[in-house]
Amino acid sequence: MITVGTLFLLLVCGTAMTFFGSEEEEENILSDITPVNPMFQGLQRIQDAKAYQTAWLDRMALDGQRLKRQLDSLIRIPDKSHDDSLQILIKHRQLEIIVDNLDNR
Repeated sequence: MITVGTLFLLLVCGTAMTFFGSEEEEENILSDITPVNPMFQGLQRIQDAKAYQTAWLDRMALDGQRLKRQLDSLIRIPDKSHDDSLQILIKHRQLEIIVDNLDNR
């Protein structure tokens, strides 16, 4: 019985404060809230940068796989020309650069 009476009294007081409370208090409460929009924009920038980096790494890995297949094809040629040997050296160096970059990530 005491609990019900206390809850009823709190309900009446809360309702009275809502209807008869000043609007200045409500404005003060809202002015103390920190704007969160800049935080969400910062979070979005971080997620965009992470997605860009992931896409870049995926692209680099695909380029490395493509170069590896090309290099294997060139190495399998029985009678290599000077241009074939030059292409082997170039593609090998490109593949080394990609592997070094992927290892550093």
